[in-house]
Order: sequence, then structure tokens, then C-alpha cells
Amino acid sequence: MQLPESVPSLKWLAIAIAIYWVIWISLEGKMWQVLALSLGLTILLADAIYQKKIAGRTLSVGRWLSLCAIAGLVLGLMFGPLTIIFMVLKTGLHGHGPEFTPEEIAWVINRIPLFTILGALIIGGLGALLAGFNDGSASN
Repeated sequence: MQLPESVPSLKWLAIAIAIYWVIWISLEGKMWQVLALSLGLTILLADAIYQKKIAGRTLSVGRWLSLCAIAGLVLGLMFGPLTIIFMVLKTGLHGHGPEFTPEEIAWVINRIPLFTILGALIIGGLGALLAGFNDGSASN
């Protein structure tokens, strides 16, 4: 399977995340806002790794799916701690007290295993879809 050289639409996501970051800093802390920021940055991190390590290569479908599952596990595992870092950063930038309650922080920490599994399933599933679309032997 031949992998594309780049994913051009993610440039627009990077611009949107940068704009959202500026807006997010000024808003009061809400869980969905910090989760959205973490998700966007996780997607951009996945794209950066893809661009640097495997873009343009030819891989077997099995190897591609293995890489997707492993990348999904790692990115899913990173999502929770990244969210916690943003929660701490937001609290540190706003001098009026904590932006997030201990219950909200515990909620994120307790869901790190779920985020990890979801990362593997989502990235693995997207990788399988891409492999299916990239299969030159499929007939219409």
C-alpha cells in the first residue's frame, strides 16, 4: 500500500487549533473546551509523526494496520496527560483560583485507559478504511 506524501487538509486544522488556542486561553475553564484542544493537538501530533516517519512509503497492509493500532494506543495514552497539562496551564494563567475541580481532574485521570483503547480503535479503524480505499485490486 502506497502512503500519501502529506495530508494537506491538516494545515487548516493547525490554523483552526491555533485560533482556538488564543480564544481558549481567555475563556473560563470548561471540560469540553480543554478536551477539544487536546484532541486537536493530538491529531496534529499524529500528523507530524506521520509526515516525519512514514509519509510516502510503501507498506504491507498488515504492517500499516499494526502501525495504526500502535500509534492509536500511544496517542490515546498521551491524550489524558495532555489534557491534565492544559488544565494545569489554564489554572496557572488565571489568577482567580482553580479553573477545574478535583473531580474533573480525577475524571480525566480515570479515563486514561478508555482514551488509550479508543485511540487504538479509532486510528486502527481509520487505517483500515484507508487501506480499503487504497486497495488497487478492488473492482467496482
